[in-house]
Amino acid sequence: MKLGEGPLQCNPAWNCYDAIHESYVLKALTEWESAENTVRTLYADPDKDQLSWGKETHSAAVYEFSARWTKGCTAESSHEVFGGDWQSVFMSTWKDCDDRDRNSGAGGWHQEGCVAYGFFPWCDT
Repeated sequence: MKLGEGPLQCNPAWNCYDAIHESYVLKALTEWESAENTVRTLYADPDKDQLSWGKETHSAAVYEFSARWTKGCTAESSHEVFGGDWQSVFMSTWKDCDDRDRNSGAGGWHQEGCVAYGFFPWCDT
């Protein structure tokens, strides 16, 4: 299976909209990138589900980010999670999904090569 860049897929709407702020999203992304245990490169490996994952708590919400290798993808042999314009890819899952008719900023995911980048905030309200 060959994959390339795919359309933005927004998560369903939620009831914790006020807790998601741009400054917190940017701060959480920075913290994830700088964490020592962060997986920085994903590789084509049919025997492994690969994931680079970050979780930070800001305001009333938990901000979860992931970069997951799409199983069976052959468009590339490896992918630098934090290469290129990675922050813009993640920011688009928040900003471009921030439409009350879509999901009120509840994130989503975007395919980039063989990797699906996702932002999945949640809260207990």
